[in-house]
Amino acid sequence: MAEAAVEFAIKTLGSLLVQEVKLLGSAKKEVESIKSELESMRSCLTNADATAAAEEEGEGDECVKTWVKQLREEAYNIEDVLDEYILKKAQLPYGSGFFGVLRKISRFIKKLKLRHEVATAIQDIKSSLDDIKRRRQIYNFKDEGSSSGTGAIIPHDSRVGSFFIEDSEIVGIESSKHKLIDLLMNQRSSLSVIAMVGEGGLGKTTLAAKIYDNDVVKKHFDCQALIIVEKEYMKKDLLKTIKQQFNRQTGYASGEIEAMEETNEMNLMTALRKLLKDKCYMVLFDDVWNIEFWEDVKYALLDNNRGSRVMLTTRNMTVAHSIPFVNVHMLEPLPLDKAWELFRRKAFGFNVSCPPELEKLSHEIIAKCGGLPLTIVAVGGLLSNKNKVVSEWKKLLDGLGSRLGSDPHLRSCNRVLSEGYYDLPHNLKSCLLYFAVFPESYEIKFGRLIRLWIGEGFVQHRKSFPVEQVAEDYLKELID
Repeated sequence: MAEAAVEFAIKTLGSLLVQEVKLLGSAKKEVESIKSELESMRSCLTNADATAAAEEEGEGDECVKTWVKQLREEAYNIEDVLDEYILKKAQLPYGSGFFGVLRKISRFIKKLKLRHEVATAIQDIKSSLDDIKRRRQIYNFKDEGSSSGTGAIIPHDSRVGSFFIEDSEIVGIESSKHKLIDLLMNQRSSLSVIAMVGEGGLGKTTLAAKIYDNDVVKKHFDCQALIIVEKEYMKKDLLKTIKQQFNRQTGYASGEIEAMEETNEMNLMTALRKLLKDKCYMVLFDDVWNIEFWEDVKYALLDNNRGSRVMLTTRNMTVAHSIPFVNVHMLEPLPLDKAWELFRRKAFGFNVSCPPELEKLSHEIIAKCGGLPLTIVAVGGLLSNKNKVVSEWKKLLDGLGSRLGSDPHLRSCNRVLSEGYYDLPHNLKSCLLYFAVFPESYEIKFGRLIRLWIGEGFVQHRKSFPVEQVAEDYLKELID
């Protein structure tokens, strides 16, 4: 959100400089200075949201977090000052005749007063920004956010555990599992791609892992590769990882893997195509975020007319639609009966019934989980260690939202759910958070929503496109 606030402040200051040169007077240079300072600081905010994401785990540099918070608050302060300025300017009197002369005198006096107020406020803002800049230089922290620096804390990958969940702990995936296995093993000889799409916490990785490790699937393909895709990756490193995975299964010497270290992308793709030329292969790419992903791998994955298959999981429908002729499988939240079965297992144990006095509360807790297996498992596991009394369960239900970020048992769940937010571009973050001003279960009219977004300054103008069309595109992006 720091980027969004600063971006809006820069845009508003730019508009002020164009329209209000006369009224600003000597304050014009100060406004230009503030705008330039914010533009410089904006370049340091590329990884501000990564810092906020680390904060979910209690990681990251506290100095960086504090600096980002201060800069965001000052950007909001700029917005408040400009809003007040615009309001007061609109209230300046107009008129003609004798009373018009009096109004002009009054207007001139009020304009001088307004100019003084603006100049004072701008000086205060500039002083605050100077302090923020000075603190950044004093503490000499690196806001580039590189995780490769010395002593950087790398959080554990929550996806890894999904590959080792026992069958007895999984509920509600059998139908999707059979359907996807049928797609993998159909008689089509050409290479085909299957994209499993769904929001975070639905169990895409768990389902994909069960399919990948299925005995029938293993026998069907000559070789398999499983790649956990990082949000940010180098194309060369990705190709190298694919090659290494297939090397191990096809018996290529490890010395060749080491020899690949300095190989360029062209050689890697050529080697992969040669390796897969006579193989019926399967490759699973888990958790794809980049919409350019298919362009990075498609030439390396040879269509050899041997029934080879590519499967990927993603939260973003745009990623799936970037692949020609893709088979899209939408993963849905658990239906109520399956959600109840999973919750009962986790909260009370196998073949143990729920006490009658806790049934209503249990169903209310399940409703809060939104049919997400990840959340149901986390909350059910937390409740398994609680006393089976109404007061304790009611307390958890009432504070479930706040506990997501603070309870150690729920923190990994919170991180998975938050990833989708942190991956959004800054303009869409503001639009998404704006939904919080509406009451729960409130019906939001499309036209009203985009007008509110426009009024708040969330929607960036694009040449040749009406601002309403841009706002509509924002909403479609959020839906995807």
